[in-house]
Amino acid sequence: MRLRSAIVHDWVANDATIGSLTAEDQRTFCEWLIAEEGGPGTVKEGDGFTITVGTVDGCVSDFDALDPGCTATVAQGETCIVQFAADLCAVDLPACAELNACFPE
Repeated sequence: MRLRSAIVHDWVANDATIGSLTAEDQRTFCEWLIAEEGGPGTVKEGDGFTITVGTVDGCVSDFDALDPGCTATVAQGETCIVQFAADLCAVDLPACAELNACFPE
């Protein structure tokens, strides 16, 4: 499967950090993310995993857990999400390392 390249948004610079997004930018990022994953309620299966895509509001609330020192860029986040949409195991790939570090467990 060929991956689409990350979308270049006009709402925020691709080199903006995830931690610097305004509430409005977070919502826009989440709207794109949920659509990229197939929309709310989409069930995805692969390699023994099953996930159900959440909602935009749920995604926005996840920003509450964001490490304030997050240095992942919007472009890095987009690359991770595009790869994850194609392969549920991609979340463990190097492309997702910076984004994963922003959301401590």
